[in-house]
Amino acid sequence: MISLESAKNEFNNKLVEVLRKTPPSIRECTSYLSKSLGKNLRGNCILIVASDENQFVHEDAINLAVAIELFHLATLVHDDIIDDSPKRRGMDSLQSRFDKKTAVICGDYILAMAIELALKVDIKDEYKKYSLANYAKSVCLGELMQDTNLFNYNLSLKRYLTIIRGKTAALFEAAFVSGAIVLGEPKSNVDLYKNIGRYIGMIFQMSDDCMDYELTQAESNKPVLSDIAKGVITLPLIYAMKKNETIREKLEQGYDKNILAREIINFGGVEFTKAFSDRYYDKSIVCLDKLEISSEKYTMIKNVLDVAARR
Repeated sequence: MISLESAKNEFNNKLVEVLRKTPPSIRECTSYLSKSLGKNLRGNCILIVASDENQFVHEDAINLAVAIELFHLATLVHDDIIDDSPKRRGMDSLQSRFDKKTAVICGDYILAMAIELALKVDIKDEYKKYSLANYAKSVCLGELMQDTNLFNYNLSLKRYLTIIRGKTAALFEAAFVSGAIVLGEPKSNVDLYKNIGRYIGMIFQMSDDCMDYELTQAESNKPVLSDIAKGVITLPLIYAMKKNETIREKLEQGYDKNILAREIINFGGVEFTKAFSDRYYDKSIVCLDKLEISSEKYTMIKNVLDVAARR
């Protein structure tokens, strides 16, 4: 067992290390990715949840934290190939910096690294039920469902929620479940953590969908209005089309995306999405209040919730 702060440092160092100590044939690619790792929010969630009343963490949590971040990184590499994205976190994407074939292979290799690390953990019976592999399948199915619904202006709210529960919320849920299992929590608490993780993931994606319309590229550090250009249907658009059917007509006939973005805001698409996201925020607090945890741990989890909600 090590302190939570030490675990966080070890986690961050190990994540960079495993990317920089790959075989020479792929090291240039993985080392390049180590320069833009983001906040590592999912991995840190595992460590926070896995911390005990004295803020100590079992070392298994570190391997799981690195594994889940590697898996997330692999999905981002593959996303950029699919979307032909030139940038990722303010830097050239891997497929732009090198080439698509190299990026595909690199993404596959990182996924293999994630599996290897996850298998180093002492697999408990409860973890077999909630394994990272099951959540990885949910991510893939969510992404596939999104892809098959590109430019589907009839996409329902229910289908949208199913998509984001898979492509985004699944990994947050996996992080919270993994941390709870490492901590040795009873099933009732594992289920509470599971719900909190899923709710945070839903909030995170809805907040991201709002940012696509609200922020400039400099503010968001990534291309804006990209979803609408790629045909990805998100909740702000779904709601705005329901309020004003001419938006759908403009989409089908061609449009100035900047003008259309203003209309989506003016017809309440972003405001509705934030209000809908708040429902998940409130559900998270209800679950959090049911956990008998220290005030410090409560605050750390609530801080993650606030980060997801951009509060």
